[in-house]
Amino acid sequence: WRGQGIEDDILAWAHSERELLSQERGEQLILSSMATSTEQQRHDFLQQHGFKAVRTFYTMEYQIPKHLQPQHAAAPQNSGALPDGMSIKTSALTSEAYAALHNIVWVDHYAYQPLTTEQAAHERESPDYNAELDLSLHNSDDTAIGFCTCMISAEENAQLQRKIGWVHRIGVRREYRGSGLGRVLLRA
Repeated sequence: WRGQGIEDDILAWAHSERELLSQERGEQLILSSMATSTEQQRHDFLQQHGFKAVRTFYTMEYQIPKHLQPQHAAAPQNSGALPDGMSIKTSALTSEAYAALHNIVWVDHYAYQPLTTEQAAHERESPDYNAELDLSLHNSDDTAIGFCTCMISAEENAQLQRKIGWVHRIGVRREYRGSGLGRVLLRA
């Protein structure tokens, strides 16, 4: 179907729907799309239809030195970098609690879209999901104030003949930012 005009039809439909929603809500809504650096044809198509790049994301890698690699799976430790009373827990949040914390943390982020409990539950059904890789940061009254979710794709690792994983999402509530707690989550 590619190159036969269906892309133009889909985009025309999306613009029409955006206009209808804009009128219903009384505000000008923006139509956005993403294209990775390897999707040059998609990038060109979007530019030809008036889209312009407004934000860039990076995929970054860090090779963990051998002496810092875990020898076995263990519960996260408080390395002394956490203030007294705070703790890091593994797989402590339900889908509902995770979605609620995610929305509090990311509400002021560019192009924020709320995460529903259903979406959080669906992500947890992925073959790459492992609850033991979910970390949550709790304050002294055990309220979750931050999280770090990680993924390991066995299929991708087999294809690339590597052993890699990635940080899927990380965030700390606004009132706790700037004190190094995100870094503590990354190093836990």
